[in-house]
Amino acid sequence: MGDEQEQQQNSQLTLGVSIGQQLAARRRELNLNRPQIARELCLREDYIKALEENAFDKLPGLAY
Repeated sequence: MGDEQEQQQNSQLTLGVSIGQQLAARRRELNLNRPQIARELCLREDYIKALEENAFDKLPGLAY
């Protein structure tokens, strides 16, 4: 897929779709589950779930 076509596809995906929905959709497209993503990113699985559900209040605060 060319860069221009990929950019068009990405911009169409983002219209009217939350970041959490985009993350969850992409994870499913890649046939990955939350535990796999958590391991790869060194994040807790409940943080991945919170991100996908746009539950940003369930994420930890700033360290400093």
